[in-house]
Amino acid sequence: MLLRSYRLAILSAMGLVAAPGCSSGDAVGGTKDFPCTNSAPATGQSGGIETCAEGQVHRPKAGKCTANVPRSDYMCDAGVGGSAPQDCTTDADCSDKKLGQCGIYGQAPECTCRYGCESDADCGADQLCACGDPVGICVRATCKTDADCGGGKLCMRSVGECGSISWHCQTGSDECATNDDCTSPATCAYTDSKWTCLQDNCAAGRPFLVHGAERLPPVANRADWLVTQQPDLSMSKDVRRELARRWTEAGQMEHASVAAFARFMLQLLSLGAPPDLVEATERAISDERRHAQLCFGLASAYGDRNVGPGPLDIAGSMQDLEPNELIALVFREGCVGETVAAVEASHGAEHAMDPVVREALRRIAVDEQRHSELAWRFIAWQVGQQPELARVLEREVHALTEAATRAESVDDEWLVHGLASPATRQKLRRDVLSDVVAPCVGALLSGSISRSHDRPSAYASA
Repeated sequence: MLLRSYRLAILSAMGLVAAPGCSSGDAVGGTKDFPCTNSAPATGQSGGIETCAEGQVHRPKAGKCTANVPRSDYMCDAGVGGSAPQDCTTDADCSDKKLGQCGIYGQAPECTCRYGCESDADCGADQLCACGDPVGICVRATCKTDADCGGGKLCMRSVGECGSISWHCQTGSDECATNDDCTSPATCAYTDSKWTCLQDNCAAGRPFLVHGAERLPPVANRADWLVTQQPDLSMSKDVRRELARRWTEAGQMEHASVAAFARFMLQLLSLGAPPDLVEATERAISDERRHAQLCFGLASAYGDRNVGPGPLDIAGSMQDLEPNELIALVFREGCVGETVAAVEASHGAEHAMDPVVREALRRIAVDEQRHSELAWRFIAWQVGQQPELARVLEREVHALTEAATRAESVDDEWLVHGLASPATRQKLRRDVLSDVVAPCVGALLSGSISRSHDRPSAYASA
């Protein structure tokens, strides 16, 4: 069902079919009531948070968070050769207020103090204390408990862009209460004074290929390329170390995707592309930057040290390409790479147990699907301009499908963390190639080849 939805969305982007289902912001429930039954304390949560049987995370009453500061075994390391000024080295250095925590929180790589909370009394009037490790933090809130909402409505947690947390009341015009009320991969979040299904928020993205080889940046100790995340850290050190490594790799790939789209922007301008493709590419660059910051944020949280990208080698990346070379590059990077990335992120979100990771992956999946559709729109435009390029796509999809590694379903222990094993990734890639990429190429070629060569495409029945 998931692959079918991606196939229909791509065909719709190329103007070949109309994709069914809700689009961003479509009403899913109107003004209907969303019941909460069998509410119980949320597993692994403190501070008065409960979860309904239907999935709503809400706050019947305020509670107190556990504070684990100062940490006896923690030392802040800002890197950058130790040249940046440091306000602190340990939590004990942060003593101006209670619950001091030393770390790197801003855009500059500097160790500074941040002061946490144990209860709402430690926060401002428009905030509540969200429990975390090692100490709670004050987050934006338009309500603090269900009692603030009245009429039996709930004060619910909204997971916004890149995992940001805020709290808001249900309203009389809500379109959803949980993600199950939305058409995947849309998620239920609070925006524009109501709860609604969103498909436009912040996985391995578009690969940056130079002469057929993927380029990635080295890893650096820096804090300006991360969005602070608070995933569940209650696992062994070995698991956390592996999660840090894999999210670092994802961050490197997302960072390289920024370069891939920047190059694509120049290629579009050199071809005189229509403005909608240029605008979509500009937006994609911003998306991939946010994805990289999100991934590096998760890597930093799991690894307890700040990580980011070093200088990316772009030598030889702007060589002049013939039309057939360019369409092949975009096909590999975008039509295949981005579609696989979107499916991987959706698959990871479906199985991830940590709500912070799950919601971030859902949003990444939406962006990657949109980027995939941009690539398919480009090749449809190019084939419309030069029908002979259809033959390039025919050769590309045949070669990629033949080369795809065969893999059966496996019991993947990493999916609970939102990440797929190499075997699972191989299977997803092959499924995407056979069930999404090949049929979409076939639908495009069935028209273009018959018009330009006066005979049906070999993929017409795919």
